[in-house]
Amino acid sequence: MPLPLIWKIAADTGGTFTDCHALTPAGEERRVKVLSSGILRARVQGWDEQGAVLAQTWQMQNGFFNGWTLRSASGAGDGSNIRHSRVNKGRLHLEFYETPHPVLPGTLVELTSGEAAPVVGARLLTGTPLGQAFPPLQFRLATTRATNALLERKGTPVAFFVTQGSRISCVSATSAGPISLPCIMPRGRCTMRRCVK
Repeated sequence: MPLPLIWKIAADTGGTFTDCHALTPAGEERRVKVLSSGILRARVQGWDEQGAVLAQTWQMQNGFFNGWTLRSASGAGDGSNIRHSRVNKGRLHLEFYETPHPVLPGTLVELTSGEAAPVVGARLLTGTPLGQAFPPLQFRLATTRATNALLERKGTPVAFFVTQGSRISCVSATSAGPISLPCIMPRGRCTMRRCVK
């Protein structure tokens, strides 16, 4: 029996952006970059009789943004739940359950599903709306957030546990021992509070 065709998706979450890459079952490559907060940003182009009109930058099908929330990027207000989204002539038209407070054309707004950035990226790559199951996929996630926290000396103090006799050193400027670990801290600047052997 042949294996099912699956999407292969990889996401790398950094402090500001999450980069997502996909290989479709047909072998097509796709990429998308989203804010690591999981929020998408766009500018209002105007208003029509049903709601807001945004620049269509994500090339999503009608209904993709149903259930998402549109809010001001300034953080003012709770936002408005999107009842229906449709694409017309390269623009994204949003209809709402309640009448939103209109904002001026050119105003920066945010679209949010309330999901983590890698999930939002996977939705954009596969075109999977809220409430629908993702197609079969293999998902790999990487993050530089912990590395950034170490380099910036932020976060909770940590302890380093290592087996007796291990030659791996957090303080060395190069990797040592049988396991190759990349050095991320300058010599003598390890952020651990305690080393237990």
